[in-house]
Amino acid sequence: MKTLARTMLSMVMTAGLFTAVNAQPAAKQPTAPAPAPAATKPAPAAKPVAPTAAPTPTKAAPPAAGAKAAPPAAGAKAEPAKPVAPPAMPTAPAEVAALAKTTGNLRCTGLGFSPMGEMKMVATIKNKLDLDKWWLHTSFAETGGSKFKFEAYTTYDGAAKKWTRVMVDSFGSHEVSTSDGAKDNKIVWEGTTKSAMGTMSGRHYEDMTNPKETKMWGEYSMDKGKTYMKAYEMTCKR
Repeated sequence: MKTLARTMLSMVMTAGLFTAVNAQPAAKQPTAPAPAPAATKPAPAAKPVAPTAAPTPTKAAPPAAGAKAAPPAAGAKAEPAKPVAPPAMPTAPAEVAALAKTTGNLRCTGLGFSPMGEMKMVATIKNKLDLDKWWLHTSFAETGGSKFKFEAYTTYDGAAKKWTRVMVDSFGSHEVSTSDGAKDNKIVWEGTTKSAMGTMSGRHYEDMTNPKETKMWGEYSMDKGKTYMKAYEMTCKR
């Protein structure tokens, strides 16, 4: 029994010693020192770089058509604006000069009509270019009993293709009329007259189908063109 006990105790001590030995950390093995780094040759010095040439100044491209110019930078002086050429002066219409060549001076006889009855008329008409050839100036003078006179100016608007006539008379009236011009040697004028009797619509007719004479007559309306009353008729010769 003693022998068995000793044997068991010896086995326990041996097992404990074996466990204790394995529990201790293993001793570190000495490592060989790292080899010294190899000596390296110094890098060659960099070569000096030649300075680059200054950029050549270039002119700015002109702005595109319709583009707005950029405002000047703060402190910069704005360039003075270029002067704008004035528009060309208009020239007198050639149609007026051509009309003056076909009119000249005339002697007229005819009748005037009014609520008081008919009245014989004898008159002269003189035409000339006036106001730098822009207008045909017509002077009418009745040499009979009424002594009626008027001055008229006629011009042509090429854009509107219209003739315009402005007339003022010795009775205090004034009239503005327009016309499309001659057609088949006949002309019709339409306009408005203002006088002591009020505002009236007027129409005047010129018939030049006979090259030796011109027939003229006119009519007025006091009810805005509903009814017209004949005012005069004349035959004029050179």
